[in-house]
Amino acid sequence: MFFIYACPLGLILLLVLRYTLQKWSAYAARKAAVRQHGCQDAPQYPHRDPVGYDLQQERLKSMAEGEGQKLWQRHFATYGKTFEEKFAGQKTITTMEPANYQYVLGTGAKDFYREEPPTKKRWVKTFIGPGILTSTGAEWKQHRSLITPIFQRAELVDVSIIEKHVDRLIEILPRDGSTFEAQEILRSMFLDSSSEFLLGEPLGCLDSEPSSKTTEFLETWHGAIAGLTKWRKAPRFNYIRYLFPNDFDSNCKKLHRIIDRYVQRALQETCQRPDQANEKKPAQTQQPGERPERYVFLNEAAKEIRDPVRLRNEVQNVFFVAQSNVAVMFAGALFHLARNPEIWSELRQVALTLGNQPLTFDLLRSLKPFRYVYNETFRVQGPGIFSERTAVNHSTLPTGGGPDGKAPIFVEKGTRVHCNNWSMHHDPAIWGSDAETFRPSRWGELEKPTQWEFVPFGGGPRICPALQQVLTNFLYVLVRLAKEYERIENRDPVMEYVTEWTNTLESRNGVKIALIPPGHGKA
Repeated sequence: MFFIYACPLGLILLLVLRYTLQKWSAYAARKAAVRQHGCQDAPQYPHRDPVGYDLQQERLKSMAEGEGQKLWQRHFATYGKTFEEKFAGQKTITTMEPANYQYVLGTGAKDFYREEPPTKKRWVKTFIGPGILTSTGAEWKQHRSLITPIFQRAELVDVSIIEKHVDRLIEILPRDGSTFEAQEILRSMFLDSSSEFLLGEPLGCLDSEPSSKTTEFLETWHGAIAGLTKWRKAPRFNYIRYLFPNDFDSNCKKLHRIIDRYVQRALQETCQRPDQANEKKPAQTQQPGERPERYVFLNEAAKEIRDPVRLRNEVQNVFFVAQSNVAVMFAGALFHLARNPEIWSELRQVALTLGNQPLTFDLLRSLKPFRYVYNETFRVQGPGIFSERTAVNHSTLPTGGGPDGKAPIFVEKGTRVHCNNWSMHHDPAIWGSDAETFRPSRWGELEKPTQWEFVPFGGGPRICPALQQVLTNFLYVLVRLAKEYERIENRDPVMEYVTEWTNTLESRNGVKIALIPPGHGKA
């Protein structure tokens, strides 16, 4: 009988002792940080409940209304560029300071891990599996060491991969000045180009009659995305509502079976010469007019990974990001250019001076007006709102504490740090009084922002390995369209960009425009 009661009592005492030791350790670390660095507390958000449910509900409501980013900006304007809040009871430091962003993701990254709540992480892994997006620590480094060299080698052939898909896009776009919805057709084009690069063949989304295989893939993929989005939007303590999503699990399993077909083909194609699987080919110089050899991400990864499940996970992690981000960002550029047609005219003048020159990545990156549009699109729209990390050690942030918001802040182990790059990209102190305005010319006028003031792809060790491919694809499509069409017109009565939060930020109302070819009268 004594044993029955003693075991639970002993366990409780151990837990109390552990908690006491953790709090004592945090207290001692805080005292040392105050003494050594002059740390002060950040301003506190005035919650109406002890766990932060009120703020979480307010944010979810604002996102549902397409006003999420504006709410963040109002809070920073009210409480300071760094403030402390509660998220499901967890202490959270929310910041838009570049110095804090740099420390959490860069110089102090060893003290902060990318971590989602375990239940949310479980659902993401159910969808795409362990990989570069869902892993941390040593496991993440293994994924990164595989992925990064593949993207670096792919830079040489990136333009050739997308060229034929842009040809197809121009074929099917209306040439009579009629209105079309650009966001969806661009999503289809970039799905084709990314699937050809990643899987070895395009899905055929731009085909006039998509095949049953294409339809099956798209329905399954979008069904899984929809289920994941619903789950990720759920408040932490409301997860019980989504424990049994109708189609999420079945869509994930079906998607895995589809991707497995490509994986098996890649493993077969790369097992013919196993003695050369790890052989590094010498770099080859591409001659003018010469088309580079076909380059497939999955095949390159298969030379290093022979486990089919791990190989599937790797490609799904990359495809998860590639399938929509560039399309949504490019559609965002057209959204703003349609409302600023004089910028399109400037781009067209530059594009026409290129004549028939091959659009190599070196040439594309030398076109400053196009790069300014690229930068401004990613600044104003951005593929995401924030980056989050959890402190795995006691640490400090460089700024945000005290009455003036300038003192360092002590960060207790287990604290969540929310770095809001959207608000940083709209900060008038960095971008000028017209920070909310789409004005690409600012990139030729303002002092160049520091590496940590403009972070659309994150920063530090976890910066996106495909950022050069994104830049090249974006510029290539924009140059081709500017050469092909004389004017761009807005056909949407709603002038404001209203955001929809899925696995990225996109226009809730789509992008309704017209592209007018030369010789066509006023529409």
